[in-house]
Amino acid sequence: MRGIGVVVALLLAPVAAMAQQVSVAQLAAEAKGPVDSSTFVVSRGGKVVATERVRRVGPTVTGDFLPNAADPVRTRWEAVVTPEGAVGLLEVTEKQGLDTGKVRARVIQRGRAIWKGDSVAMEAMTSGGLHMRFYKTTPNSAPYLNLSFGLLDVALQRVLPKVGESAPLPLFNLTGGVTATATVTRPSPDSARVRLGTVEFALALDARGRVRGGGIPAQGVEVRRE
Repeated sequence: MRGIGVVVALLLAPVAAMAQQVSVAQLAAEAKGPVDSSTFVVSRGGKVVATERVRRVGPTVTGDFLPNAADPVRTRWEAVVTPEGAVGLLEVTEKQGLDTGKVRARVIQRGRAIWKGDSVAMEAMTSGGLHMRFYKTTPNSAPYLNLSFGLLDVALQRVLPKVGESAPLPLFNLTGGVTATATVTRPSPDSARVRLGTVEFALALDARGRVRGGGIPAQGVEVRRE
């Protein structure tokens, strides 16, 4: 067991060093280009269950996912997209409650994931301290968060196939560290379908190939981009 631990430590060393030297905030400050902002509104049965505000400047994309609940856990993610369209660095912060001016939301967890070849190094700062884990994955896998259409939109931009064709989309589940490969099909220029196991996303696309609406029909989930 000690030998395995040493190997993992050696593999993590260069990734950990990179994590100390760079952050999404630093890269975002240097990013230049037009600002692209929008909001995904997720509903079920006509009732809004969550909103996700997404903003992109150059290679940096940020999202604020807020469930429609009395005491919500807000998830803020910040990603850096490589020139090839893959996510190379992702930072995630989870907060309990809302900032009211008098009371600040409580930070539950902060994490960072760095993709390097066929591996992902994840750091997580919790009440129990700093934890780091190393996961195997498929090269160019995309981060996956449940009901985050903002992250799914980023992932699709890299693999969206031509009309009538299909393409694999490896998705790395941030909550479980497991990679599953979805299949993306393009029935028409303005639509796409993503099948992940037994779950299928039916999505409407705009002229730029971005997700503008759709949902998960079998679950009664609908989404629209505003």
